[in-house]
Amino acid sequence: MFSRIIAAILAFFALLFPGLQKTKPLDNEVVANTVISALKTNDIAALEALMCKNIKQNVPDLRGEIGRLLDTIDGEEFEFSWGKSGGYSESSGRGKSISQNYLDIHIQNSTKHYLLIIVLETYNSFAPEEMGIRYISVAPKTTPVSNALYTIQATEGVMEWHN
Repeated sequence: MFSRIIAAILAFFALLFPGLQKTKPLDNEVVANTVISALKTNDIAALEALMCKNIKQNVPDLRGEIGRLLDTIDGEEFEFSWGKSGGYSESSGRGKSISQNYLDIHIQNSTKHYLLIIVLETYNSFAPEEMGIRYISVAPKTTPVSNALYTIQATEGVMEWHN
């Protein structure tokens, strides 16, 4: 009985002071492995679930867009690898911050090599619902990376980077 009262009090204070709730950062490895699994199985719903709120609200026919992104990867029997290629973070100085990481997923078979570039917002204490994929693009892997074949991105909050 006592534990229920304490839980109710804590829940009440969490509603009054949402800043007391801790935002859990996204894990790069978990997201990269989920994306790779979705690529292998053509799982549009899994990729859609990883997108940030901005993309979900501002990309018309998001499921169709993700399907077209997947369709640009032509071939079979691909091997996948991934790495982090940089990032960005900003703090308000008042305990609020945003962190984004750039993930490169290599998709390769004996004749084709693609690069899937992701800007992943791993932490956002300003707007936690905006955490997730803010930019995803697939391009043939060349040096330097050639023009993207297909891109889905948030309408704001994507930092520019150079390869």
